[in-house]
Amino acid sequence: MNANPEFTVHLKRGLTADVSAAAEEITNEDERAKVLYRILTKSWDNEPAKADHILPRWVKDAPLVQFTID
Repeated sequence: MNANPEFTVHLKRGLTADVSAAAEEITNEDERAKVLYRILTKSWDNEPAKADHILPRWVKDAPLVQFTID
């Protein structure tokens, strides 16, 4: 990803378009922890205690990127 962060998002289902975008790795540990905690609890319905237990491993090892649309 770092070598070539540009890519194309292909939109479908009601809005058809090809949109240029760029990805950037999230490396700041505090930011990673905030995003990953929300994923673990809100998106995946883990209990907060379980999320707290596994969060350090995720912050250390999980790939995490954000992308912006041009």
